[in-house]
Amino acid sequence: MLNWKRNLWVLWIGVFFTAASFSMVIPFLPIFLLQIGVHEHTELWSGLLFSAAFFSGAIASPFWGRMADKYGRKPMIIRAGFVLFVIYTLMAFVTNPYQILVLRILQGLLSGFIPGAIALIGTNTPGNKVGYALSLISSASASGSILGPLLGGGISHLVGNRWAFASAGMIV
Repeated sequence: MLNWKRNLWVLWIGVFFTAASFSMVIPFLPIFLLQIGVHEHTELWSGLLFSAAFFSGAIASPFWGRMADKYGRKPMIIRAGFVLFVIYTLMAFVTNPYQILVLRILQGLLSGFIPGAIALIGTNTPGNKVGYALSLISSASASGSILGPLLGGGISHLVGNRWAFASAGMIV
């Protein structure tokens, strides 16, 4: 198998699981907030916490793109995966919404796995196969985002919310 195809399939799996872990908290985040003592403005906290990673990620993406150009895409993807593992695992130990907020902001500022994977596929794939490869990576992201809430809700139901956060870290 050609090198670009191997990278495509490895990154497809990585993007799928990263997207799934990103969306795993959707079903239980408001319930988790209630469990750690947030009884006022729970809906607002849920929205703020969920969007914080995306907002900070939008700010940090150009920086990580420059770092990928300077140091290579693969090292940046590995760095992002490790950061996600640490942050998701730490979320299993939070005791208040401010800690979650800090971790979600750090998640957005320090990750960049999916954009890095897209950039690597775009530059590592032969020109006549780029459309195919990028659409395949898009399917991984969409599939992971769709299955993530089901996976997160199931894990939360079976073993609890904290273990669902920790399992997101293990999955990444």
